[in-house]
Amino acid sequence: MKAVYEILALIIILTTLFLVSCNKTEVEYANFPDPQTCPGIPEVDYGGIIYPTVKIGEQCWLAKSLNIGTMIPHDAHATDNNIIEKHCYNDDTANCSANGGYYQWDELMQYTKNEGTQGICPQGWHIPTNKELAKLFIYIGCNQSYISEGGKNSTGMNLLRSGIVGSFGSAFWEKRGYYWTSKELSDSESLNFLIGVYAYDLTTNPIHKKNACSVRCIKDE
Repeated sequence: MKAVYEILALIIILTTLFLVSCNKTEVEYANFPDPQTCPGIPEVDYGGIIYPTVKIGEQCWLAKSLNIGTMIPHDAHATDNNIIEKHCYNDDTANCSANGGYYQWDELMQYTKNEGTQGICPQGWHIPTNKELAKLFIYIGCNQSYISEGGKNSTGMNLLRSGIVGSFGSAFWEKRGYYWTSKELSDSESLNFLIGVYAYDLTTNPIHKKNACSVRCIKDE
């Protein structure tokens, strides 16, 4: 019985430490500098679309989800045919114009598995790596609302809850946002980061490469 009480006490202590840590993060990171563009690069013109930039800590991101390429139906797979192929929510190009395109991982990476590759990003930019994602998470603490639309959005990154597209159709519009990284986890899965799953925490998880997700490009160092 004593051992049970000791375990319960340890759980309570760890839970308290976790809550204190998150609350401390709220205080520590609540006052970001005013949103600022990347030095010397206020915007990027790519494929006829203007993408504003945003500097977050030492990183430089596009402040708008990528929307490049030709739409294919949700139940069609992109192929290595020298044409950038995207999906749009509910197969409606207006949704791509509003919230960006959705890309299967191989198409996004342009059929390489090298983490940090340019992929379909503009010249001088690339698909974020696992390490770069970790730096972003550390900078904003445990609060996803610092980078997401509808929350504090203190950094100006403006991540959208734009959902996901797959062979099943489109889902989670205005509920969750799914964003690719260039980190391959297996032959069938890559690392994705999400907003909207929990109230504050950013979440990472493996997701099948055939799903079509959003992407935010990050500038080469």
